[in-house]
Amino acid sequence: MRNRLCLLLFTVLIFSGSCQAISADSLEAAKLKADKYFKQNRRHLSSPVLMVMDYVCKYYHVKPPVHSACLAKIKLQKKGAAKQAMFKRFVKPSFCLKQSVIDSLRNTTDRLTLNALYCDCHHLSADTLYQMMINLSGEGNPYHVSHALLGFYLAEQHGCITKADRDYDPVKRMLQSGAESILQTNLSSYDRRFELYAFLRLSGVIEKIPDSELAYVLLTQNKKGAWPVSLQNETSSDHTSLLAYIMLLEGLRQ
Repeated sequence: MRNRLCLLLFTVLIFSGSCQAISADSLEAAKLKADKYFKQNRRHLSSPVLMVMDYVCKYYHVKPPVHSACLAKIKLQKKGAAKQAMFKRFVKPSFCLKQSVIDSLRNTTDRLTLNALYCDCHHLSADTLYQMMINLSGEGNPYHVSHALLGFYLAEQHGCITKADRDYDPVKRMLQSGAESILQTNLSSYDRRFELYAFLRLSGVIEKIPDSELAYVLLTQNKKGAWPVSLQNETSSDHTSLLAYIMLLEGLRQ
């Protein structure tokens, strides 16, 4: 019920044109609530969430709310953690996943993400990476577009694509156009919406996260300090909460 009311308030703010700039104090307060949530649930967080959290906090030069790198390494030592170890490079930059493992994945979003994450290890060409982004985003799925944006960011961070490439700007514009067309629809999934905006910003496709979206993040945070996946499912989600956390950190930096 609370989330439905939040969404209604958000809609009124947007369409009345009265949404004011978000204060740093309100963003900081939301971050502190999220920190508390992550601390209280640290033993239940998956190793991918912990590894990305460690990377994100380093990127924004903030102290992680939990000892995420240490916890992730402990979880990775447990039986059956092979799949979660695929993102190990986030906490151990020298780690390189075998190309055969990446190629064996059925999930196209994971294949692009991991190819981009380890592109310098395997000397993947820029043309190959751009084509993977084009193919994935062309399917029109919000999740696929967001992961094409993530692939763009990771490939650039590891020096596999650069602004000097002939396809750099065209692919960047294509990803922006795909994301904008999705965001113009009624995207009730908080997870998808936060993911799109977080990756739009990290990839440099947009220069800042709009205040209206930061307001949306603040309005949808629950009493626990977390965020649910969507309007229809009010259960706290670690994945959605981490994406919202990225938006808060970006908002504080803007």
